[in-house]
Amino acid sequence: MGRGCSAQSKIGKFKVQCGCALVHHRWVLTAAYCITGVSRKLSVHSVRFNEWNTKRKANCAGQDDAERCRAKYEIEKQFPHPSYSISNPSKRHDIGLLKTKVNVEFTEFVTPICLPFSETFRDLRIEGDYFTVTGWGQTDQKTPGLQRHATIRGQTHLVCDAAFKSQLVSLAKGQICAGEAEGQGFCRTDPGSPLIFEDEWPKHILGVFSFGAAECGSKSNPGVFTNVVEYLDWIEDVMLGN
Repeated sequence: MGRGCSAQSKIGKFKVQCGCALVHHRWVLTAAYCITGVSRKLSVHSVRFNEWNTKRKANCAGQDDAERCRAKYEIEKQFPHPSYSISNPSKRHDIGLLKTKVNVEFTEFVTPICLPFSETFRDLRIEGDYFTVTGWGQTDQKTPGLQRHATIRGQTHLVCDAAFKSQLVSLAKGQICAGEAEGQGFCRTDPGSPLIFEDEWPKHILGVFSFGAAECGSKSNPGVFTNVVEYLDWIEDVMLGN
C-alpha cells in the first residue's frame, strides 16, 4: 500500500513531507495540514508510492526478494476539509483529499486501503484496541527517512487532553487519541500517516495522524488522529462531486 506523500519547494527540491493512504484509483487521503499548513516554501505537488527509504537516490531497490520501484503521480487538485484551521490548537477536521492527474496503477505493492463504511467500525471501541501506524519521521533511534511501522493502543480523549493541556487541546468526537505500545510510536514529523485497523481483512484506515509530542510514542506522549469514520460523508461528497 502506498503511504508516502511528497512536497516540493519553489526551487524544485524534493522533500517527503507527509504520509498518506491510497483509497481509490485517483484519490489519496492525508491531513489537511499537509495541504494548507506545511510551509510557504513547500507545496504538495505529487504522491509517491513504494517509498521505503526517502534518503535513497536510486528509484528501485530489492526488498524481500523482490524489486520495488517508486511510483510517482502528480496532483491535479487538493481538497482540505473546509472547517480545518491551522490556528485551532486542537487541530480539528485535520483531513484532506488529493486527486491525482491520472489513475494510479495498482500492483502487488500498491493497492488502495479500504475506507471504514461498515457499521462494525462505527461501533468500534477505540480505547484498548490496537492499531498500526506508519511513517518516516523522527523515532527513538533518531533515524528519519526509513518507513517504520508501530503497534499502538487506543486511549480515551482525556489522555490526550492531559498530555497537551499546555497547548489548550480539547479533543472532539472526530478525533482519536492513541499511543503507548512498548515505547513504539510516531512523531510530529509524520502528519497524514494512516492509522490502520488490521483485525479484519482487508485492512481499513481508521485515522489520519494529525499531531503528537516532539518525543516519540509512550503513555505520556500519545498522538492525535482524525477519525475517518466521522468524515465518510465529506469524503464521499468530494470524490463523487469531482
